[in-house]
Amino acid sequence: TAHDMKKKRTPVANGSSLALLVLLAAALCGSGRVVHAWGPLSHFDMGCGALFNLSAPECISSRLSSAQAMDLPDAFFFGAGFTTGGQCKPELAQLHNPTFAGYMVQAAGSNQTLLDFALGFGSHVMSDLAGFETLYLSPLGAVHWLPVWQLMEAQDVVVAKGWSSSSPFSSTIAQLVEQASAPISQPLAEFVARVSKLAAPALPSLPVVSASDVLACSKAWSAGLRRITANALRTESSCAEWDLLFYDSGAQGSVDLATARLRYYQGCGRTAIQQWRSLLLDQRVSPAQAASTTARSIVATCRHPPRSGE
Repeated sequence: TAHDMKKKRTPVANGSSLALLVLLAAALCGSGRVVHAWGPLSHFDMGCGALFNLSAPECISSRLSSAQAMDLPDAFFFGAGFTTGGQCKPELAQLHNPTFAGYMVQAAGSNQTLLDFALGFGSHVMSDLAGFETLYLSPLGAVHWLPVWQLMEAQDVVVAKGWSSSSPFSSTIAQLVEQASAPISQPLAEFVARVSKLAAPALPSLPVVSASDVLACSKAWSAGLRRITANALRTESSCAEWDLLFYDSGAQGSVDLATARLRYYQGCGRTAIQQWRSLLLDQRVSPAQAASTTARSIVATCRHPPRSGE
């Protein structure tokens, strides 16, 4: 999280000069960067905190199979489009699906490795709901990916700086993140393929995929993911603060407010993950009901983000 990040005061300026200053800072900080959506470090942070009450570095160290699943849905969603050179089949984008994640949890049964993996996968799609259903990541409703990716990259930098300042693993964070960004194993790919067959009757749009299909996406995504995470770990937090201000339309010209909004919506993500897990494992509701109930709850409860002056 970013709780320990030193707060930075926004310079006092009128609207036009502030906009110009933010544009200049974004340009100076942003040259040559790779962009991403609800970034992988944010997914590690929300998933690990919600599922295991651990910091991401601690979680990666002790729950690697879960951490490796926490950005896997994007391997399917984006990998089929424009990031992996056609190695990921387009139909696999349908696996980025909260109901499918629920079927993974059901299929894992008492196998702890598979359950950790399934919960990690689900943590991604549920925290995505907390970002998009609240309109935090897409305030106009329709998703405009370029500004969304820039915002999420900035958030990842803030998250990473929080780890560095508070984690006993601070000296090995880069190596741990690289492990979490590695391709999944053959047995885990086989598990995803098996669940796609089990879930297909209930999800007509879902493809039945093979383990080789899954591995192709995971391997191709991993190469880009390692670059994305490495970039977030080395970017200056001051640059990220300006990007939070520029790309968060609700920040109202305040870096402090942009940071507070990030913490608020990531808290919504953690709450969504915990509710979804409880619905599946404690209340034993169906995957579809767990997904729809959690989505409605997100919209109902995450309606009061921080505002200027609060």
